[in-house]
Amino acid sequence: MLVHGAAGAVGSMVTQLAREFGAYVIGTGRAADRQKAFDFGAQEFVDLGNDALEDVGGVDLIFDVIDGGIQQRSAGLVRAGGTLVSVVGPTEARPADCLAIDFVVESDRAQLGEVVQRVRDGRLRTNIGNVATLDDAVAALNRPSDARGRRSLAFVREDSGTATGPGLLVDQRQPRGQGGAGPIGPPRIRDTKPNG
Repeated sequence: MLVHGAAGAVGSMVTQLAREFGAYVIGTGRAADRQKAFDFGAQEFVDLGNDALEDVGGVDLIFDVIDGGIQQRSAGLVRAGGTLVSVVGPTEARPADCLAIDFVVESDRAQLGEVVQRVRDGRLRTNIGNVATLDDAVAALNRPSDARGRRSLAFVREDSGTATGPGLLVDQRQPRGQGGAGPIGPPRIRDTKPNG
């Protein structure tokens, strides 16, 4: 499995969950993200700025949280019968003899509870840049994103005292067109494989 942005807020969760379910994970990102991707469970890493993505060879599944042309570069890596999943909008790349999926999340309390329990049990680690109270939510959301246009925030109730306590709300969005994801929940999947 190839996970683009394996050291990011969403990619690090995908990497950990994929490893838990037995997948061999190749992570991608910037050179500075290499060790973080390994820390979250990637078994190999491709520096998108310096390494040849095409050297990865064929994979059964690609999870894209980056876009910006990465889908086009990745489409040829999906083995016949494999899947390209995008959370950054409708898939523009169409791998031959493969499925392309536009992954859209919808809130589901039970599934979110399962994810929170995994975090509490230590089976899933979060990758959150900043923590703010709900009272400070508006100011936190209005702060500028980092140099790469990303922000990863956790909001806690004043009385919870921890980003993994009962008041956890997570915002891991990036500006439109920059990738990212909404709240964790079951996917609404639309098959975008071309007819024929």
